[in-house]
Amino acid sequence: MRVLTVLSAIAIAIAATSCTPSAPKSAGGEEASVAAEQADEGGLEEDNLEEGVLVSAPIEGSPEAVIQGLIAAAMYPDEEAGWKVVRELLHSSISAPHALKGYREMNYAASRRKVALFTPDDTKPHFRVVKRTTPSDDKVKLFIHNEKSMPTPCTLKRDADAQGAWRIYVCSL
Repeated sequence: MRVLTVLSAIAIAIAATSCTPSAPKSAGGEEASVAAEQADEGGLEEDNLEEGVLVSAPIEGSPEAVIQGLIAAAMYPDEEAGWKVVRELLHSSISAPHALKGYREMNYAASRRKVALFTPDDTKPHFRVVKRTTPSDDKVKLFIHNEKSMPTPCTLKRDADAQGAWRIYVCSL
């Protein structure tokens, strides 16, 4: 009996620290395997788990898709065009003019400078999720592999002003 308890605890610990996205609950309460769906679609590739799970074609509307949008916008040659994309990805709590100005001058400028640190292939907006935590149903934190430093955290929240879509809340990419 004690062995069963220990094995169960190990399985729970492994599941809690897994790099694959947590499965959302469907309307009926069953859990869908997002990782399996994305792997089938080429969205996640577990080719180098030491560096995280590669996200190449995430499911539309997922937190990973929002992060990919941010990375793609940071890669745009035209800074202004990229900023327009990023503004649409930001949570409505960052909509005050002063907050937007600060995000553009600090966060977005840093994203443009550092984007190559987050992309295994600097010509594509692919990235690796090293860890994923879900503090609540409307908040998720993704830790993105950084070639030169610790994994970089990005917190996304569902935004009521965007029909409950995931939006960037706090992100250091």
